[in-house]
Amino acid sequence: LQSIFISPSTTPPRKKKIYTHMLSASGRFGKTSARRQEPIPDIHTLKQNCLAAVARLENNSTQRSAQNELKTIITKYLTDEERITMFLSCLSDKHDLAKVAAKRECIKVYAMLAELRTDDFRPFLPKALYQIKKRLKEGDAQLHQAVSETVGAITYHMLQGNDDVNSSLGLIQTLLNMGFENLNNGNKFVQIGAALTINKVIQNMNPICYEGVIETLTQ
Repeated sequence: LQSIFISPSTTPPRKKKIYTHMLSASGRFGKTSARRQEPIPDIHTLKQNCLAAVARLENNSTQRSAQNELKTIITKYLTDEERITMFLSCLSDKHDLAKVAAKRECIKVYAMLAELRTDDFRPFLPKALYQIKKRLKEGDAQLHQAVSETVGAITYHMLQGNDDVNSSLGLIQTLLNMGFENLNNGNKFVQIGAALTINKVIQNMNPICYEGVIETLTQ
């Protein structure tokens, strides 16, 4: 009789289960753990962080990181009116910047505020426009683009989703006035900056407001 040989089993041995253990918030090890929530800094610490970030706008090598930090502060930590007031104070001219490039970047932060904190920013718009107007009145042509584009961005973000023509016209009038008030300035560079600002407001306003704005301008 022919011998019949049965080959040994080729089934691979069972692998042992491997668990990745992480340290839980309670200090014990477990299979999973909840990510700790980042604490919100107190207002004094936050102010120091804001001032440090604004100061870093002066240096080209640290400008990008400063912009990112200011964006993070706006997004995560401006949780009430007191903190927004503090933040605007850090951007004001009393913490003056020597370099034009730093002034430009600081102006642009107002547009970031309008985009990321639109509703919270609304009550503070007069304060922001006051500071932007002071930069406009410096008569520095190198600031024209930053001023005009920031006011244009504020116009765009503040009017998004607002179908109330009357409230929109009121906002547009406020923004346009900043430009018109400086068209008669004796400094031609201030006049040019004012004209560019008016142009950006008109470019970014809601089409439903065109008729009302034209009526206002022709009165």
